[in-house]
Amino acid sequence: MMKAACFLLALTAFASAVSQRKGIIAQPTADSSGVHEGPACPEKCNCTRMGQNLHNDLRKAVCPMIPSSLHNSFKSLQVIANIGYVTREQILQIGRGPYILDFSECSITDIEQEAFNSLTDLVSLKLSNNIMRKISSKMLSSPHLKVLYLDGNDLEKIEYDAFDQLRNLQRLYLQHNTLQEVSVALPSSLRVLDISHNRISAFTADLNTMNLKTLNLCGNPLNGFPSITSSRTLETLCLEGRAAVLPRNAAAKFPRLADVTLVAPAHSSQAELDSTTQSELSNLQKLITLSIVNYHLQNLSFLTGMRNLAELKLQNITLESYDGIDTVLKSLQILSNLSIDQSTKLVKPILNDTQLVSQLTRLRFLSLRYTGLVTLTEQNVPEDTWLDISHNPLRCDCHLAWVLHKERETLGRFLFSKEQTTCATPNNVRGHMILESVNMTCSDQQTSGILEQTFNTSNWMYTSDDDTWNIPTCIRSTSTEVPINDRLTNTSTASNSTDNYTSSDKTTVYIALGTALLIFIIVGTALAVIFSLMKKKRKCQISPVGGETPMEQQPQQEQMKQASSKDMLIKK
Repeated sequence: MMKAACFLLALTAFASAVSQRKGIIAQPTADSSGVHEGPACPEKCNCTRMGQNLHNDLRKAVCPMIPSSLHNSFKSLQVIANIGYVTREQILQIGRGPYILDFSECSITDIEQEAFNSLTDLVSLKLSNNIMRKISSKMLSSPHLKVLYLDGNDLEKIEYDAFDQLRNLQRLYLQHNTLQEVSVALPSSLRVLDISHNRISAFTADLNTMNLKTLNLCGNPLNGFPSITSSRTLETLCLEGRAAVLPRNAAAKFPRLADVTLVAPAHSSQAELDSTTQSELSNLQKLITLSIVNYHLQNLSFLTGMRNLAELKLQNITLESYDGIDTVLKSLQILSNLSIDQSTKLVKPILNDTQLVSQLTRLRFLSLRYTGLVTLTEQNVPEDTWLDISHNPLRCDCHLAWVLHKERETLGRFLFSKEQTTCATPNNVRGHMILESVNMTCSDQQTSGILEQTFNTSNWMYTSDDDTWNIPTCIRSTSTEVPINDRLTNTSTASNSTDNYTSSDKTTVYIALGTALLIFIIVGTALAVIFSLMKKKRKCQISPVGGETPMEQQPQQEQMKQASSKDMLIKK
């Protein structure tokens, strides 16, 4: 029985470790559906608990149709269906409970006026990636709505009073539509406006009376700087083309500006960043994040001494003079994230300067995507810096073996975009991931590795249309004066990557614990069996009288019996 119990415990520990290795977390059978003692899930829907708290009573439902009824505990509803026309009756049958309503990719063409009025608790409405062409008056009228997604539609027109009844709206997302003008009355409560990647040439909406924190106008052929003369609240700004300029005295007009993105048109030759804008950038004392894309610059001297600059992106940048780069980067005392994607001529002046590399002690993330990188050494990367060298024609030989060692040392945190970090040469590993292909040994005749690039990068270039920082939030600088709550860039991919690294760490720990427990149980069981056998053997060998074994005592007993018999005969 003891052996069986120990063996059962061992199997349980091993199964737990294996399940954690596969990303499976054992849950009680009663709660395997994600809903524990909750209301019935609507027919054909998939229902789960919102969040990881087991005592949380709030639910989420994902349904192939608009449900005929929904219990008040369901605060999130996602519908995956071809709806077409949304009516008041359809929304009325849902009930008034949902906080979040997601009708993305439902082929919606139109919405009945005041259709969402019955959802009195609605906070977030997602209508992304549908086929609506117009937003008319009273189409969207939910009193407590704070977040509205209309991105990825075919919107050509928004009526002037379309948002009049959304008095609590804080975030409005209109990117990737076909709008040519924006002449609407925006709610004064609005804090985030993303209207990027449309066809807007003139932005006539009045922004001066608003308290915007984020304004994204990138991807529009604007004729000039938007119609906003000053703002005490604006923190994040993205401009492109002719609009990618800063007015004089920008630091006084926008005192909280901390995140600036300036993009020259990608289809044209590299433009010159005007001297006024460079001067105004250097005067923004609270600037934390700066992205300059597709420009030709005289030098980087305007960046010198930006004491709060933590994230610098120089994408597809060329310089007239590369002298003084070391002085500029050394002056950025809290720089933690540096991206020089597609800026092929910036790589060697920065990374081949060993003294500069050794002094970038605060750098935590370095991105070198699309730079024609063939190989580099560990000495080219600042210590404790995480690296992204994806989308490059890498030569996967022993000179890149250090990447694999760093990946192991950091438990999978060192290298980003692993699946896109593939080999171009040698031919036998072309297209394979670098972590699966590097030859770990070098012969003595081979030379030591050096940083190499190819400038024939036509197959490795990319545009800024789908551009992202690709920096996880866990390594963004925390020593900044102004918190940035609304990022222009999409960090979900890197965040997922970071989550995967965390999961990998947990998996390693679970396997180690499970293996240790299994070894402990096996050793304990073996010791128990050995002790039991020794105890039995000892009982068989030790006599309770004189210390002799029963086999040794038997002849003596026979002799005593014979002597006793003789004495009896003599007495008789």
